[in-house]
Amino acid sequence: MTRSDNYYDTKYGRWPRRLLHVPTLTSYEWKPGDRYGEHVCPAYNTISYTWGRFALSEGQQPSVQALPIKLEGRRSWKIPRIDPAHFTVDEFRAAVELAAKAYSHGDVYNQGVEDMGVAAKKTVEFLWLDIACIDQEHAKTKMSEINRQAVIFQNARTSCVWLNHLSEGQLSTIVDFSRKVDVAPKDRAENQTIEEAYHVWQAKWFSRVQEITNTILRANEGNDEGICISAPWFSSLWTLQEAYLRPNACVLPGNCFGIQLRDSTGILRQMPSLRVVLMGLGRAAWNIEQCLALGVGPRDKMEAFINTIEEAGVRELSQSSPFAVFAASNRRQTSNPRDRVYGIMQIFGAQLPLQRRGKLYEPSELQKILSEKVLLEYPVESQLFVHTELQAPMSKWGIGTSVVMPTWAKGLTTFSRATRGVLNGRHPARPLPLCKFSVTHGSAYFQGRLCSLKDILVPWEKSNTAKLFNGATNKKPHFPPELVSTMLNVDVSFDMVPSTLPGTSRLRVPGIREGFLFASVNCDANDTHKILTELASADTHSDLKLLLLGSCLDPLRTGYKSREGRLYTKFTSAWREKEDEWLIGLILRKTHTPCAPKGSHRATRDEPFMSSYERIGVCKWYKADRWVREDGDENVFTGMESLTDDMKSILSGQGDKWYEAEGYWG
Repeated sequence: MTRSDNYYDTKYGRWPRRLLHVPTLTSYEWKPGDRYGEHVCPAYNTISYTWGRFALSEGQQPSVQALPIKLEGRRSWKIPRIDPAHFTVDEFRAAVELAAKAYSHGDVYNQGVEDMGVAAKKTVEFLWLDIACIDQEHAKTKMSEINRQAVIFQNARTSCVWLNHLSEGQLSTIVDFSRKVDVAPKDRAENQTIEEAYHVWQAKWFSRVQEITNTILRANEGNDEGICISAPWFSSLWTLQEAYLRPNACVLPGNCFGIQLRDSTGILRQMPSLRVVLMGLGRAAWNIEQCLALGVGPRDKMEAFINTIEEAGVRELSQSSPFAVFAASNRRQTSNPRDRVYGIMQIFGAQLPLQRRGKLYEPSELQKILSEKVLLEYPVESQLFVHTELQAPMSKWGIGTSVVMPTWAKGLTTFSRATRGVLNGRHPARPLPLCKFSVTHGSAYFQGRLCSLKDILVPWEKSNTAKLFNGATNKKPHFPPELVSTMLNVDVSFDMVPSTLPGTSRLRVPGIREGFLFASVNCDANDTHKILTELASADTHSDLKLLLLGSCLDPLRTGYKSREGRLYTKFTSAWREKEDEWLIGLILRKTHTPCAPKGSHRATRDEPFMSSYERIGVCKWYKADRWVREDGDENVFTGMESLTDDMKSILSGQGDKWYEAEGYWG
C-alpha cells in the first residue's frame, strides 16, 4: 500500500496518542495543538524490547511491582508487571532513561527529523514506550495505535533496541567483531584455489563467528540441561517490524546503569548501531555458505550457524526489502495467531481493522486481506517467493506462513523501501508490472501475456553466459569452473509441488543460490535445468506456461555501479528504458478444471467459465536486447550472438510465441 491519507491520522497527524515524559514517568495524552502536558511538539525517541511473554498474571509473584508510570488523561490501565528473571523494574527504568537520551548519527537519513545537527544538541525528555502509550485494556484504541506504528517510529528522533541479555562489554566486543570480520578471503595467492582460500578464512574466523553468533542470537535461560534458546528480541515478531522501520537504531545493553552519553568535553557518544551488528553477521553468513558449497570445514557446525542466522532473519533485516522481512516473520514467535498479520503489516504501510460487524477477524481472513492488498499494489514484488508447504488449490498467489524468498529475488525489491521505511509511492527503480491482477471473492485473476515453457527453454539454454565488465578495461573476468553451470542467466525457484511432477521427487523447494547446492530452498542450476527440461517435455505436463510478470533493473548496477566516482542516484524513465535488463515470470500450469468464482463479473452467458492455472514457481532472466550506457557506448551480452532473431524476441517478451491471455490462477 502506498502511504494513504490515513498514514497521518486526521486527528493526531504524525503524533502518537500518548508520550511518556521520562523525568516524571508521566504518560501524557495528546491535546490539540500537539501538546503533551505543557510541552508543545516535543521531540521523542522510541524503544524496541520484549516483554509480552514475560508478563506476570494476577496473583503471580505479588511482590513484583510494575514500572511506576502515572497515566494522565481520560483512560487508564494497569501497567504490566514483568518477571524479574527477564528484567527488573530498576533495569527497566535505567533502559527507559537511557533510551530517551540516546542519539544515532545514522538517523540523519530519517526524514522525521528536519535538522539532526540541531536535534542532537537538544535534550529529549519524551519516549514512546508501548506499555505507557498504548491502552493495554481497550482493544479498539490499542488496534488504532498499532495501525500507526510506522508513523510513530518514523517520526521519532532516535529509536533504540534494548538487548537486555547482553552486557556492555559483550556489546562492545560484538561491534568490534562486526567491523573487522572479512567480507571474503583476502590476498588470494596466484596458484591458490578458492577452496584453499576459504580454508584459510575458515581456520581464522569460524570459531570467532560461532562465539559471537551465539552471544547475540542465543540466550541461556538457566535451564538445568544447559539448552540455549533464541534471545527474546531476536525471536519476537513485533521487534522484527520495529527493526525494519528503524534499521539505524541504537543498541542498548542489558545493564544501562551509569552509561554516560557525553564525555568530559560534552561531545556526544555514538551508540552502537543495529545495522552494524547485523551486517557483521550477514558477512560471516555469506562466507560460511561458500565454505559449505565448497566442502570446506565441519558441515554440521556450519549448517547449525546458518540455521541460527535464518531463524533470526538477520540477512532480511540487513536488506531494504519488506517482502524479504515478511518471509522472515514466519520464523518469529507470537502468542496471538492474529499478530502474524498485525505484527508485520506496517512494513507495507497497511492498516487493517480489528473486527467486522462486531466479530474478530480470523487469522486466515487477515492473511487473505493483506495478500490481496499487497498483490494489487505490488504485483511483481509480491510474487517473488516460493511456498515451502503444499497449499490449497488456487491459493498460491497469497503470502502466508510458508513463504520463502529465494536469494536471487531479494535484491530485486531493495528499492521497494521508501525513505520512511514503509512502501511509499512508485520509485522509478521499482519492478515494472507487465500484467494486471485482480481478486474476486478470494480468487486471483490475471490479464497478460503467456508463452509455452517449451518455447522459452531453448533461448534460456543458448543465452548461457553474460559479459561482465571489470572497471574501465571491459575485460571479462575469469569464471572458476565450479561456478560455470547451465542457464547462468536464468534463475528459477519452484513452489512445493507434488512429487508426481517429473524430477521433483527428491527436492523440497528447488531454487538457485549462485549455482551452489545449499539448504532446503536451493539446488544446483544444472539440477534446475534438468527439472525444467523434464517438465517441458513430459506429455502429462505440456500445459506449462510462462506469464510475463514484470521487468526490473539489475540491482548491482542501480545500487552500486559508479561512474567517475559517482553513484547513479537519479532514475528517470528514459534511463530505465536503457537499463531495463531483467524480465520476471510466473511458471503456471493450465488445469483442466475451469473456474468461475461466485459473483465473478467475468463469467458470461456465452462463456460461463474461465481458464484456470496453478502457480508452479517464479523466475527471472536476462533480456536479449542491448543496453546503452550514458556515454553512448553499446555493449552486447556475449552468448546472445548465437541466438536467432526469434530467440531474442522470445527473451525480450515479444514475438508470436507470446500471446494475450486471461484466467484465474493460484
